[in-house]
Amino acid sequence: MEKGKMKGLLLEILKKQDTVFSDVSWHHALDTLTVTTIDKQKFMIGIDYLNNGEDIIRLWHRSNPFSLYIEIALLEMLDLEIITEEEYKKYQAETIKNANIINKRHRKSVV
Repeated sequence: MEKGKMKGLLLEILKKQDTVFSDVSWHHALDTLTVTTIDKQKFMIGIDYLNNGEDIIRLWHRSNPFSLYIEIALLEMLDLEIITEEEYKKYQAETIKNANIINKRHRKSVV
């Protein structure tokens, strides 16, 4: 699906949610959807193509850098055959499950 169609589809879907949103509009200069909830909170929703996962990694790093470091270490250990695929999946699942705890602890250690 091309980006323009995705924008239009999301705009149409969100506009139908009038019990949740009081205003949904397209902000052309920023290439984002602007959404206002019925309690007057405003949000921006960006729509763009993903570049081979690089964008997800950047967002992940920004929101929880320590979990990303753990993921990189797990991938390296898997690549070096220090851990098995099964162990990688197990450790990765635990990292994802505990991401909030890891993030809070990491933020305390940085401050």
